[in-house]
Amino acid sequence: MTQPQVILDETGEPAFAVIPWEEYDQLMTSYRNAEETGLSDEELLERLDSVDEEYFPAGVVDRLLAKENPVTVYREYRGMSLAELAKAAKIGENELAEMESGSRAVPAWHLPAVAKALGLDYDDLI
Repeated sequence: MTQPQVILDETGEPAFAVIPWEEYDQLMTSYRNAEETGLSDEELLERLDSVDEEYFPAGVVDRLLAKENPVTVYREYRGMSLAELAKAAKIGENELAEMESGSRAVPAWHLPAVAKALGLDYDDLI
């Protein structure tokens, strides 16, 4: 997602936000779809909460979109140290550090254990 350009009014308060057309179009499509359901905001939120899926803060998503190592991003989001994740995934701490730094490719057989230790689906790491 692109950072919006914020235009301030004469008092210095935000007055307008400029975003790329594609993002505006996506927002409007989502808004129209929500309106068509005829549900209130509370009902829509209730539906969203009933979906058995975890949502991540924008900061996590931004880091992933910036191509940061997903293992590092999720580990830090979960508040785990390198040692804690290595122990939970039953892999060596040095090996995990090399995976996170990119100096070593992540062996495919380690990903399910790392994903499980982070409480994620395997495909969240690839």
